[in-house]
Amino acid sequence: MRPLNKSHIWKICYAVCTLVYMAWVVYLSLNNFGMVHRQYRLAGERLQPARIEEIALQELVDRCRRESKRIDRLRSAGEKNSAAAEDNCLSWTTTVLEERQKAVEERLVEEKSRVGRKLVLFYVSFGLVFLILPPAFLYLLLSFFIWIYRSIKFVK
Repeated sequence: MRPLNKSHIWKICYAVCTLVYMAWVVYLSLNNFGMVHRQYRLAGERLQPARIEEIALQELVDRCRRESKRIDRLRSAGEKNSAAAEDNCLSWTTTVLEERQKAVEERLVEEKSRVGRKLVLFYVSFGLVFLILPPAFLYLLLSFFIWIYRSIKFVK
């Protein structure tokens, strides 16, 4: 087996330090990974049919209540009209509900694809900015200094 020369020793030390750096950066960013994955998981969970129906019904009720409050303010009517409007806001025909469900589903699918793009962009940018560029820049810098000072001999 050949003995290691100076260039191999510094490269091995650099590789070990780079691996320690990468492990440290990944460990520090685990919360960010969890946050991005949680958003993606929640976007997928919201696409379940029961959740879509619940969201669509809630949007219809909210819109109806806003409109009834606006009408009540215009009419300056008493409590009887608002109580009747509240009852009307809770019941919807199936066609109206299905239309709203389609709109909600389209919006949620777009949201999930947006979160998926965000997930990919996060990993690509994280890998490039924190894992690849710093060690590569440091390697080039060390190689440059070693190349400059390789012909210098220290005399005692």
